[in-house]
Amino acid sequence: MIYIIDRFEGSLAILQDEQAHNHIVNRDVLPVNTIQGDIVKLEDGKFFRDPEETARRRTKMRSMEQLLKKRQ
Repeated sequence: MIYIIDRFEGSLAILQDEQAHNHIVNRDVLPVNTIQGDIVKLEDGKFFRDPEETARRRTKMRSMEQLLKKRQ
């Protein structure tokens, strides 16, 4: 399953799945140096960062933000 890290609240991480459902996990179960907006995959009960998918989605978001700025 794929999740995006929505935010951190103290020792907790709020993850959002592909259906926009939130899941709360302890921050310490995530890979070290994981930040808000990163994409993580849950495989065999362990979270792994997906840097390629994270980069792809960040690029897409920047493109959308630039398009919105042009419309203003």
